Amino acid sequence: MQTLGTLHVLDPLNSLEGSIAWLRQVGLPHERTKQAHQKIIKERKRDRGDEWAQARGFQCTILGMRAEESRTRRILFRSRGLTYERGNGLMMSNPIGRWSAQDVWAYHVAHSIPWHPLYDCETLGFTRERLRSGGWLYTDGAAEGWTSWLRRHFPEQYRHLVAAFPRMAE
Repeated sequence: MQTLGTLHVLDPLNSLEGSIAWLRQVGLPHERTKQAHQKIIKERKRDRGDEWAQARGFQCTILGMRAEESRTRRILFRSRGLTYERGNGLMMSNPIGRWSAQDVWAYHVAHSIPWHPLYDCETLGFTRERLRSGGWLYTDGAAEGWTSWLRRHFPEQYRHLVAAFPRMAE
């Protein structure tokens, strides 16, 4: 098999303690005004991956984003295509952008590709297709059941969150 490149996985932005300290600073999502919440989301989603890639001389970032995941992604891929140049000169490629969730999982199984154990935490209506590997500790999805999911699958993180924010207890 030919090696096409190297996979680089970036470390999480914050530790559990760092995340809780950040939440103490900015407040929980339901306690913020809509404008303040949008500003915080924009900052959190600032593309640190681009900064990391450019600092190391990379010219292209390849992501696993798919159009079916959100309306915004569908619009992005429709207007720019699956590979495009960002304003900072870095190329962005989304080779599975038109795949369905079923396509992704079929490929994993057919080629014996391991996946993150997070995707085995299917309960409370959360399926592999819906689970994501980032942001669930920040309580944005509390109304959609993320806090219950966190309590069930990551009880230690849930206990830390509730100790810091007792109002998050269910």
